[in-house]
Amino acid sequence: MKRLFKNGFTLTETLIYLGILAIIISVVTMIFVSIYNTQIDESAQNEISGQLNFATQVITRTIKNAVSIDIEKDIPTGEMRLTAKTENDTPILIYLENKILYLKRGKQGSQAITSKPVEVETISFTKKIEGEKEIALVNITMSILSGNKKITRTNNLTISVEK
Repeated sequence: MKRLFKNGFTLTETLIYLGILAIIISVVTMIFVSIYNTQIDESAQNEISGQLNFATQVITRTIKNAVSIDIEKDIPTGEMRLTAKTENDTPILIYLENKILYLKRGKQGSQAITSKPVEVETISFTKKIEGEKEIALVNITMSILSGNKKITRTNNLTISVEK
């Protein structure tokens, strides 16, 4: 009489084990993909927020320190022209070129205010006058691609020239 010893797993046990392992691996993979996508989105949000804040600060400081706003009153324009306190810095230009925002002072070269991967979609400047005050209304919209989606941020500023 032969005696059969059971030293291994049966085919059914192996298939059940592999099925459970496949389910666990796919759940863990989905969790890691979700974490990775969240990290990419947060990084893009931080990048666009940082550049929008920096551009806002540069524009605000530049307009506040100017002597006058040299654009037509009540007509939105894509370029800001200012008269500086010193003749060497006049004119000051803030303009958009190839979705990057630039600042130019007098005869100096242009300086980029924003950089890739953030793109400035639109910027508009409008001059208002209230009594003796010149006021600039600024609307700026920036965007960045994050994976398959586009994140957009807009900021509206009201800045008066401090004479």
